[in-house]
Amino acid sequence: MKAASKLAAMGLAIIALAGCTRVSTEPDQTGLHYEGGPFSSKKYAFVVAPSHRDTFGPGDTVYMYPVGQRSFDATGGTGSEHAPYTSSSKDSVELATPLSVTFELKTDGPTLRKFHELIGIKYSAYYEEGTKDPTGISAGWGHVLDFYIGQSVDQTVDRVLATYEWRAAYGDASVRNAIQTAIQQELPAAVSAKMQAADVGGFFQNFEVQVQRPVPTNADLLKNIADQQNNVAAAQAAKAKADADLATANAQIALQKAEAQKKAADISAYGSVAEYNKAQAIEKGINPYQPTYIVSGTAPGNTK
Repeated sequence: MKAASKLAAMGLAIIALAGCTRVSTEPDQTGLHYEGGPFSSKKYAFVVAPSHRDTFGPGDTVYMYPVGQRSFDATGGTGSEHAPYTSSSKDSVELATPLSVTFELKTDGPTLRKFHELIGIKYSAYYEEGTKDPTGISAGWGHVLDFYIGQSVDQTVDRVLATYEWRAAYGDASVRNAIQTAIQQELPAAVSAKMQAADVGGFFQNFEVQVQRPVPTNADLLKNIADQQNNVAAAQAAKAKADADLATANAQIALQKAEAQKKAADISAYGSVAEYNKAQAIEKGINPYQPTYIVSGTAPGNTK
């Protein structure tokens, strides 16, 4: 009888263990442990730390959430969450602004629990043991990013871009830096307000925003800029050629003047132009001093 009792007890233990909840968090995961047996209501227990393995009671549930940096990519590239956001500039030109946002989910117990119960459950933004999506967490997490991060980004970009003219936003790097700074300063509060998380300072933290060049959606405007740049380049090239030609002419005039001055100095050394010419003739083998011949009967004073 005792042996049979032991076997029965062991069987019950095996059955109980088989119904237990096992959890193993990765280094970039944390979990919310909720207790809830077959005949009891579900209630929050504690946070499961990263890199932790444990076994909980039957009916218990662990909801996994990410630890560390997450991102929202609105550049329109491969794998991005959203296309660049469009907004109107101060001078009413539509601009497409590619940008990316990095942030972290707050994972302290009270804040993460509130996020889970207010938002996570609604969107199924968590993943359970063994169901981690390699592209993120879950489709629900993507919905959270698009609704809370994406819409807040859209509204913030609209506000900021409306204070700049499109040419400055497109072509001036200092203006682009100012746009990035303004969006980064405004975005955390916008996300927190949308999530109704002002009492905990927001569910997300450590925001970093990277803004690329806002580009007009009207292709003709870009063509006009390219044409203007080409015209400026052509004008600059023509001016450079004219300047070069003028410099060449001035150099030639200066050379001619120098040669004339040298010639004048050479002539001056001979005392006169006639003496200089005689010297030049002698150097060339010409005798400038030709003999004078007197024809008979033509001498002065001959009257015969």
